[in-house]
Amino acid sequence: MYFIRFFIFLILSYLSLFSTFTWSHSLDEVGARVYLQDNELQFTANIATDLFLNDQGVNLLGQHDSISLADVNDKTEIIESYLDSKVVFLDEESQRLILTNFNFTPLSQDLEPVLNSQQEVAFVQVNATYNWSVMPTNIYIRYGLLPNTESIHLQIIDESNLILSTLDLNQDNYFINLNLTNSMTEVEGVSGQKVRDVWLTGVWHVLEGLDHILFIFSLVLVTKKLKQIILPITVFTLCHSLTLGLIAQGVTHSIPSWIIEASIAGSILVILSYELIKGSFKRLWLVTGILGIIHGMGFAQALTDTLGDLNQWANALVKLTIAIELTQVMIALIAFSLISLVTYILPKYQKYGILSFQFSIAGLALFWFFERIT
Repeated sequence: MYFIRFFIFLILSYLSLFSTFTWSHSLDEVGARVYLQDNELQFTANIATDLFLNDQGVNLLGQHDSISLADVNDKTEIIESYLDSKVVFLDEESQRLILTNFNFTPLSQDLEPVLNSQQEVAFVQVNATYNWSVMPTNIYIRYGLLPNTESIHLQIIDESNLILSTLDLNQDNYFINLNLTNSMTEVEGVSGQKVRDVWLTGVWHVLEGLDHILFIFSLVLVTKKLKQIILPITVFTLCHSLTLGLIAQGVTHSIPSWIIEASIAGSILVILSYELIKGSFKRLWLVTGILGIIHGMGFAQALTDTLGDLNQWANALVKLTIAIELTQVMIALIAFSLISLVTYILPKYQKYGILSFQFSIAGLALFWFFERIT
């Protein structure tokens, strides 16, 4: 009965949280987007201001320690010229696509628009529109906006808002072939990595997120038994992956990223307080399922895998889910081992040891929560 109620709640949650189909991933610090529509190609990318260097290594936007809005306001031609030298769109006849519109938006370190003339500009978001007179069979992109020590997350979208491909590029020059006849996207002439290992992505998603690790530790501290944690963790992962899958396929929501990030920190506090409110462990999976939706939205914002078409995407998501689940179980086993070790060494202080763990995690989660809402 509880499962049926939860399933109905889950469906209603997704219907209320997600609305129209659109480009799902917000641009991150090294994000770019290619949008194809009719005879038009729209390119958007965030470029760090410290990359606008000439051959002598001098910053074209200003020779200060930090670049302000006043520095970039009159640099439209310089920024456009820089983009033109770093990103080239060619048809199959090696003819450049025609640039018909260009503008840019100065962004802060938090990727928010800069409005104050003296405020520091960390990124410049460039928006360029290209056209062609005759529909090409292929479009070739030569991409070189980043040094080869960084990577770029590039997303290709067609006129129906279908994500054709997402690529992780990790060298400074790439030739990307967009085959417009069959909606295939290929990377050619590059010795770099096209598809990140899906298994490792799932593992590192958990290990690189301290808030995710502490969420699992909190579950262990509350349940105290391995058999009681398997169902809550599994439901959490399934809801996490279902949310991730919907967003990766183009379903969007209107919840600001800071609310999602704050909610992830808050989820740790929810789990830690579950025992205090005398919650039933038989229903803990209901709570973790809801929290899995929130964590899934957070992961989707930083998704950097190449998911390809629907079949490839489905296979990737299954691997991703298994990798996340196994990593979480591994962390849970480590946490149980630590608790057992403390119990063995200091049997009289087991209760106080667990309480100190709980208060330490709660304090850190509370700090994250207030940091993210401010």
